[in-house]
Amino acid sequence: SNERTCYLPADLPGLFDGLLEFCKPLNCTHPFVSPLYATRDMLRGLPPVLIQVGGGETLYDEAIEWGACLASVGGHVKVEVFEGAFHVW
Repeated sequence: SNERTCYLPADLPGLFDGLLEFCKPLNCTHPFVSPLYATRDMLRGLPPVLIQVGGGETLYDEAIEWGACLASVGGHVKVEVFEGAFHVW
């Protein structure tokens, strides 16, 4: 939802290639790469989690969703939103 306002556009040349390199040897939907793909059982028993996200972050919605997922399985999670901040602030 913040894709238009974040300084890191999704169509940035080389971004997708960099993502694929980051994921190796796993694929991009592996829970160790992206926790949004974790099962509820995988999320249970994690240590306390602090999620910090900028209000203008491209991944803002995903950060909020992950916080809600952790809370829904009884996890101790704190989500801090920094209004006006963008990715890698």
